[in-house]
Amino acid sequence: MPFTVSASSPGQHIRRGQRVWQFDETMHASGAAELGMLPRDQLELALKGGYFHPVSDKLVWYLDDMKFINHGDPPACNVGLLEWTPLDDDHSMALRDIEPGEELLEDYEFFSIFNLDDGHWIRDIYADFCPELYSFMRQLRDRRRRYWAIA
Repeated sequence: MPFTVSASSPGQHIRRGQRVWQFDETMHASGAAELGMLPRDQLELALKGGYFHPVSDKLVWYLDDMKFINHGDPPACNVGLLEWTPLDDDHSMALRDIEPGEELLEDYEFFSIFNLDDGHWIRDIYADFCPELYSFMRQLRDRRRRYWAIA
């Protein structure tokens, strides 16, 4: 049974390899047509709180406590994925043992829309409806490129 990411359970020890979040029936997986039918405020919420799942070509968004996982640059990250899985098995897992009360950090660059082709439909939606997050993801990409150029 996966650990449920929640502010109400900060005292749990999480072991390396344990799932901390997984896709379930409470989440939405929307393509361009479905996103285009959402009211603007709900679309913005989906873009800010979700991520693009390239295997399914859909934006996954939810209203659960996944919002308690924040961005961290490697090697500080303690939660993440090693590779994309089919949507019904999509999850985040502990990359190392995580102590009770430790902040959960995931590398958002893994989920970045800038890993997709320039003309991909989701990039235009982010640019038009969530420009601040679009800019943040671009900064992550650029910072990562500078880091690897120096290393």
